[in-house]
Amino acid sequence: MLILRSGMKKVIKRIFLGVFALVIFALGAGIIPSYYSLEVSDYEFENEKIQESVKLVQLSDIHNAEFGKENQRLLKKLKECEPDLIFITGDLINSDENEISPMLDLVKKLREIAPIYFSLGNHEIEYEKRTGIDLTEKLEKAGAKVLEEKFVDVTVKGQKFRIGGLYTVYIPEDYEVHEWGNAKEQAEFLKEMEDTERYKILLSHIPNTWMYYDTAATFDLDLIFTGHAHGGQAILPFVGGLYAPDMGYFPGRLSGVYEKGHTQVILSRGLGSNTEVIPRFNNIPEIVEVELK
Repeated sequence: MLILRSGMKKVIKRIFLGVFALVIFALGAGIIPSYYSLEVSDYEFENEKIQESVKLVQLSDIHNAEFGKENQRLLKKLKECEPDLIFITGDLINSDENEISPMLDLVKKLREIAPIYFSLGNHEIEYEKRTGIDLTEKLEKAGAKVLEEKFVDVTVKGQKFRIGGLYTVYIPEDYEVHEWGNAKEQAEFLKEMEDTERYKILLSHIPNTWMYYDTAATFDLDLIFTGHAHGGQAILPFVGGLYAPDMGYFPGRLSGVYEKGHTQVILSRGLGSNTEVIPRFNNIPEIVEVELK
């Protein structure tokens, strides 16, 4: 009887160690690639305003992450995409970190690949408030064009674009009469931006209004790039994201293309992560590539 009990203990111990090792392996297999791998998500859109192919690349939510020494792996991937324009939709840095020179160096190197347009994220805004440093000036000195309630008209390969930037949009359905934040000013900006025959692209860090309200369909925009949600941080099979800022737990799918009227909204999973309690899991850092035809 003692021999049997001793044998059972050994079997139970081995089962426990096996399950423990399997859990550790599964966690490692889900977490490590979510911080160090890179994936390119490709999309193609046709529009009568576009007569010649133009390639756009979006980077979002880098959060001071580095992929290889001096981001060489990231830069290599970007070069392989051969973009005509590069869009950065906020949170290049972490607001609570003082050392941002590696990210400014990254902007300089990206500018050697293609023109860069940058919309601010909450971490850039919080960093400026905390330090008093004009980050917009530093980003523009590094080679990016920062757009916050601004737009520019550009021509790329003979194709005419209007590119605008807006950190977030607090526009309820009755924005015309509702005193909510600076909703009226934002609506006026978007109305001015939509008043063109050019192909209209908006960079907007916070996705909530574009995803859950009819704002995207309210204004005549062709393409919106957004981020912030990190894909839901941990992506669970058949469930989607586990948690996203401003959305809470189990927000569902938080990446890919969302159709809003005639407007395409692209939500990036982003490339990095701040110091969230929940780590990135089953969530490969993403470069978004869009070919317009």
